[in-house]
Amino acid sequence: MPRHLLTAKQIVAARDRDLVDGEGLIVRVKESSCTAVLRFTSPVSHKRRELGLGLVSRDSLRAAGETLVAARVAAEDAGRLIRDGLDPIDVRDAKRTEAGAREEAAKAATKSAATTLRRFARNYHDEHVEPLRSTRHAQQWINSIERNVPGKFLDRPIDSITPFELLDTLVPIMRRVPETGSRIYRRLSTVFDAAVIGGLVAANPAGPIQARRPGRAYQLRGDGLSQAAGVRHAATCCARHSRAVRRVRKARRLGSSGNAGVKLATSGDAERLSEGAIEATVAPNAPFQAFRHMTCSRSRGDVPLSSAARSLVSRPSLSSR
Repeated sequence: MPRHLLTAKQIVAARDRDLVDGEGLIVRVKESSCTAVLRFTSPVSHKRRELGLGLVSRDSLRAAGETLVAARVAAEDAGRLIRDGLDPIDVRDAKRTEAGAREEAAKAATKSAATTLRRFARNYHDEHVEPLRSTRHAQQWINSIERNVPGKFLDRPIDSITPFELLDTLVPIMRRVPETGSRIYRRLSTVFDAAVIGGLVAANPAGPIQARRPGRAYQLRGDGLSQAAGVRHAATCCARHSRAVRRVRKARRLGSSGNAGVKLATSGDAERLSEGAIEATVAPNAPFQAFRHMTCSRSRGDVPLSSAARSLVSRPSLSSR
């Protein structure tokens, strides 16, 4: 098929019509505009399509010749894609999408680098906290963060903060002022959620951190990493059932005298011990350890011990040996 049929003089002198240059390349003149177009059959959809190759200048012979040569080069590039089984329009659109995504990512990175945690927390406070809270509560909200969280941490770019760094910052606050530390954790978590929605961070660094109540601990989910800030869990559980412990102690003393089928005597005891099904085991001479296998009935009468518990309370104590 012949090609390069047009000259710069023909382009300058042409009026509204399509000028054929060969191999599917045409120069379309319409009023004041002049564009180069490649007509081809898509190897993907097998349909006739037109690919725009840019403007062709008509200001002078030299400008017309240069823009015509550029259109011919672009047409040859598109022809190679067609011979490789690709649709040049699809390739062009994919490149534009990729370039747009890179540009957006660069803008987001620049914006995140310029946005510190302090600045974003203040903006969130101004837009979402202050309009909905009282003046006093709104001021306490931002003051709790700025007065307790170290300034160096607040002045870091918000997208550079990791869960481990946030955890290391929260633990000393939690030890010093537990209730305030719990509030700060919840407020920072809300701030980071807003940053995720705004595209400043990929994930909320407060998400993996599990906040405990004052007297408990801060833990990092998944990795088993914990920073102790509380009391022993076993002691808390046993203190919660101190009355049950005293009754089992008494049962053990009675069991050491040979009463294998010991019962907890009064209906008042049954009433106090039957809030749910308490299951416990008391090891010899370890009354404050976690216990199981003691079954309490909801009846108003006596509460019998299970067979496992009877085997324990019937065992002589070490002090009686």
